Amino acid sequence: MSPEIELLLCGARLCLCPEEIARLRGLLAQPLDWDAAVRMAGRQGVLPLVCRMLELHAADAVPPEILAVWREKFRANARRSFALTVELVRILKSLQLAGIEAIPYKGPVLAAYVYGDPALRQFADLDLLVRPSDVRRAKDVLLAQDYRLVPPLTPAQERAQLRWQWEYALSRNAGAVHVELHWRLAPRTFSLPLPIEPFWERKIAVPLHDTPVDSLSPEDLLLALSIHAYKHYWERLEWLVAASQLVRLHPHMDWPYLERTAGRAGACRIVAVTLALSELLAGVPLAFEPAQWTARYRPNEAVVRGIAAMLWGPPASRRRAAVKLRVRWAARERLCDRLRCLVLRLLVPTADDWRMAALPGALYPLYYPLRLIRLTVQGAGALISQSHSQGRGYAGRMRG
Repeated sequence: MSPEIELLLCGARLCLCPEEIARLRGLLAQPLDWDAAVRMAGRQGVLPLVCRMLELHAADAVPPEILAVWREKFRANARRSFALTVELVRILKSLQLAGIEAIPYKGPVLAAYVYGDPALRQFADLDLLVRPSDVRRAKDVLLAQDYRLVPPLTPAQERAQLRWQWEYALSRNAGAVHVELHWRLAPRTFSLPLPIEPFWERKIAVPLHDTPVDSLSPEDLLLALSIHAYKHYWERLEWLVAASQLVRLHPHMDWPYLERTAGRAGACRIVAVTLALSELLAGVPLAFEPAQWTARYRPNEAVVRGIAAMLWGPPASRRRAAVKLRVRWAARERLCDRLRCLVLRLLVPTADDWRMAALPGALYPLYYPLRLIRLTVQGAGALISQSHSQGRGYAGRMRG
């Protein structure tokens, strides 16, 4: 593991014990590729956290010109976080006036919840949960405020979106502000049958710039964060740091409730992978209850370490279909969910297919064979590219 990666793993915390401070300062005494460290910290979403630890515990050990770069990026993130927080509060008030209850999660609410400061988290959009019965009205409220659907949807595509997907993506100000309206935590193609109505019964209030804002309960939030990370193959360190901090803040979390809820959706192993990765990468030993959960449901140790290694690999390696399939398969505890997810992901058209061909509503069923054709061509291209790269590597070894 490179010293730059070790720096991020050590610094992506809210606080450091004396031994961790000594380790951080020891890493800073080594030659570091600071450009690579800044890039990785930004990509992994932990730049504000690492910058804060450097400021608090090792400002004298960082070259001044390097520390100035980190500080400027921290300030830029804080400005954007503040602007998005103000926009979130405004949207929530607009929805409330329309009689729509929305629960924000991730974004500034998650940052305030687990870090105590929205400026300590990098986020690019605002995520809101609304009841399925309210989603069209919520969309209309945002459209009336100059938001636009991304991408635009035909009536047939919108019906498919509501049936199979989990969100409307909207933006305004030429894409400067993005909002995602969720009526599920994941597409139905992921085979995660999880009703969200109970979330409103268990919601809590989180202070956000002196404004109380609804948020998910700790148990529901951990499940939502785990499912979000699963959708994206746990490819961002900050998601694991946030989950780790959430568990640390709530040592008396209702684990039996979480097990019942996740179990109905076949998501116990998804939570277990999140907990295992949080312990492995965020460096926080699990308490008794989450440790028991992880022991019951965690997949093969090699799978967990393989996912962890993907964090630092090149983006192309994370996009390989075989890698994605292996992660998807290993992260589910029920065979029926694995098979259903595989079949539905192969068959159900998505926005990528809609962009490939603009079909009138009467011809919407043609998207099903078009999706199979697109995936076949895409898979064949990936195999050819991989075989070529392996061939070049073999030829290079022969020459050597």
